[in-house]
Amino acid sequence: MTRKLHWTLILFAIAAILGVGLNMLTFLFLSTFVFLYWLLRGLYKRQWYFALKVLLTPFTILIIHCLLNYDRIQTDGKKAELYSLFDDDSNYSPDFSQHAFNKIKIGMTKMQVIELVGEPLQIFPYEGSTIHTDKLGFQYCRSIHDASYRVRVVHFNGDTVIRIIKEFYYD
Repeated sequence: MTRKLHWTLILFAIAAILGVGLNMLTFLFLSTFVFLYWLLRGLYKRQWYFALKVLLTPFTILIIHCLLNYDRIQTDGKKAELYSLFDDDSNYSPDFSQHAFNKIKIGMTKMQVIELVGEPLQIFPYEGSTIHTDKLGFQYCRSIHDASYRVRVVHFNGDTVIRIIKEFYYD
């Protein structure tokens, strides 16, 4: 490994550590600074191959992120995924899977939903009903600190799914 690439990795690691300790904006600022420094240094010294590697690094990371979170991005959209990098306070139920949640269809029964996605974090009545009526909602995701989060709710009328809510809530 070349010295330049070695130092780049060390600086990115330091930026990542500071980003975890501080906030995402600081992490992005430091990462951008390191990225621009190595890019301009490579271009200034006419090291085209090194500059190309520096340019391709963030795109490679972005592609890997998109591949790993494809189901979630398809559900919430690109704008919500970008916003969630800065402020995502989502807390999911223990057995939750976005891939499984996307398989829920209107007309399924409560047992089919529970078998597919697991037990919800909360069961609540909706539309002015009480917990003893047939109109119940299963909440699979909520905010821990009352901030922006991913909404994953299934509404039932009796034993049948009548509505599926999948979105990103901006606070």
